[in-house]
Amino acid sequence: MYAKQGKIIQEVWNRALIFAFLTAVTLVGAADLAAQRPSAATEAPAMQDILAMMGSWRNIPNRGGFDEATACAEIKDAWGKPVSTCGVAFDKIKDHLHTRAFAWLRFVEGDEHISSKWACAAPQLPVLLDNFTWTLFRPNEGQELRVQYGQAAGGWLRYIWMDGRSHPSAHELFFQGHSIGWWEGKDLVVETTNFTFDADGIEDHIHLPSSHLKKLTERYTLASPDKMTLAITIEDPLFLVKPFTYSYFLQRAPYPKPESDDCDPRIGLEDLDLSSPDKYEGKTRRDFGFR
Repeated sequence: MYAKQGKIIQEVWNRALIFAFLTAVTLVGAADLAAQRPSAATEAPAMQDILAMMGSWRNIPNRGGFDEATACAEIKDAWGKPVSTCGVAFDKIKDHLHTRAFAWLRFVEGDEHISSKWACAAPQLPVLLDNFTWTLFRPNEGQELRVQYGQAAGGWLRYIWMDGRSHPSAHELFFQGHSIGWWEGKDLVVETTNFTFDADGIEDHIHLPSSHLKKLTERYTLASPDKMTLAITIEDPLFLVKPFTYSYFLQRAPYPKPESDDCDPRIGLEDLDLSSPDKYEGKTRRDFGFR
């Protein structure tokens, strides 16, 4: 009888070991799949093609190929005049905007004080890609690309992870998001998610915001040794009813001089008070229907 019980116990133990092994394999497999690059990705191009992309770049003037005076005229500045400068053509993106975005623009119109740039915060991506010089550095052992932004960004160093990792969970948010990249042929593709809300997250002149659901896809294509195309796709179901894509040319630029990190938010806000009226100055909560 004892021999029979021993056989039963051994059989149960063996089945438990097999179950534990299969469970471990399943979990490892799932982790590997989660870490894989998108299916469209290909192996990295030759090092000479990668190095051709390295260096400092800046948008070519009139980068978006649109007339700002026409494209932005529907948005008013703090003095009630049409906005003369915008990095994204409003007459194009407005067909992609959610009703919530139009409500926000009505609320924020002429309120320059809502922008964090006056308090020394660097513009959020993709605004940071527009009209600033930045430098793409050689990959560090194939693990990550580094991009350093000079003007107005305090020399912020961005990491684009190229090792196949996934984005962190939705619990982890970062002002500039979390970036992973891969190669599609000779094109560099970068995907960034896990942003925080930003009042200027899509455009900082007309104060078009983005939410924690924003997803940014950048595609860099080298057209010549000194010219590169950058195509940007923005997705944000809170403020966009459909993805918006725009592109412009980049030209090679001298390495930017290091920016001193001595920005003082108090000085910025003082300059703002002198240069732009506060639309809420003198208002009370009673003006908005509250006792």
